[in-house]
Parts: sequence; C-alpha cells; structure tokens
Amino acid sequence: MGEHRRNKGEPPSGDYSVGYKRPPIKSQFVAGKSGNPSGKPNKMKTEREVLEELLRQEFNVGGLKKTGRELAAQRLLKGALEGAAGLTKAFYGRIDATGAGRDDAPPSFNAFDHEILEDLHARLGPPEASTLPVQSDDEES
Repeated sequence: MGEHRRNKGEPPSGDYSVGYKRPPIKSQFVAGKSGNPSGKPNKMKTEREVLEELLRQEFNVGGLKKTGRELAAQRLLKGALEGAAGLTKAFYGRIDATGAGRDDAPPSFNAFDHEILEDLHARLGPPEASTLPVQSDDEES
C-alpha cells in the first residue's frame, strides 16, 4: 500500500495544503501521545462476582488452607450446633438447596462442568432417533 503523503511520515513542509486526508497541523495527533489518556474505565464487579471471589479465596486456618466456602459452611454448622436459630435455618436451607447428605441427591455440577457438557453436546449434535423397532405393550412377544 502506498503512503498518502510523499514525505512518508515527515512533518509537512510550508506548502502543505489542508484538505481531504490532510488535517490542519495543529489538530493532528502528536506522536507518542495517546488519544485517550485516561483509557477505558475498569468494569465494576457485581456483588455476585465479589462474593464468588471471596468464596474461592484460600485462607490459612490453623496451618491448613481452606476456601471461604468451606469456612462459611463450617461457621453455619458451628452456629447451628450451638443453637442459633437463624444459623440453623440457614444451614438446613443450604442442605436442602444442595441436596448434600442425601443418597438420592443428584450430582452437583459447577460452571466448568456445564461448559464441558455444552461443548460435548455441541460436538455430538442432537441425539438421533433410535434405530431399534419400538414394541408397544399390547403386542405380545
């Protein structure tokens, strides 16, 4: 591609004419200076993102590393065992919501597991109809 100026990046000479693709010298960008000095502002984190970071953060407790999620669950259990009504209700609410401690509880999937399943579904496509003949209940074998 050819340059639009014959002087290839050198400052324009005195006979520089203003026109199409030739802005006035005082309004041209200065070399080495950003056109947006303050830059794009950082995205504000939502309350959910802040809480997720805290729950994933690791803390040193008695020489053991535990996540915020583990510590919060332990605090709920401790409060429930001590008889705090609010913490007992919250603890049993978490048990019911997660299905923890039940043998018939469905397996828990996190966001990463869901991404893997979606990727697998996208690769395999929709399930195909079975090629086996379907036998109704009124037909006798």
